[in-house]
Amino acid sequence: APDNKLDDLMWYAMPNFVRLAHGISEEELVRAKITLKARILSSLDGDIATGEEMARQMQTIGRVMPLAEMLARVDALTMDDVKATANDVINDQDHALAAIGGIHELPDYNWIRRHSY
Repeated sequence: APDNKLDDLMWYAMPNFVRLAHGISEEELVRAKITLKARILSSLDGDIATGEEMARQMQTIGRVMPLAEMLARVDALTMDDVKATANDVINDQDHALAAIGGIHELPDYNWIRRHSY
């Protein structure tokens, strides 16, 4: 975002992050699943990208997950999964933020923390 719009960005982003903890519509969940599956498939476009993805999986989960399993896991996600994860990570939690560049309009930590529930 442009450095003079960071406060606007945070003003709109924080309520939407918190909204994840309280529930999203079924339509949003379906759209998010479709988007995630498209990103998974696009991450496997080409030999180098596939190799990088395999290396990332070996580092994070200790094995290479078959594509069918990845897509099945996405399909298995429920609204309760989204709410539980958002509650654990976003809702009324301490946050970490890193920013580079002109950040004079970026709200401070206390503002972000107050808007996380």
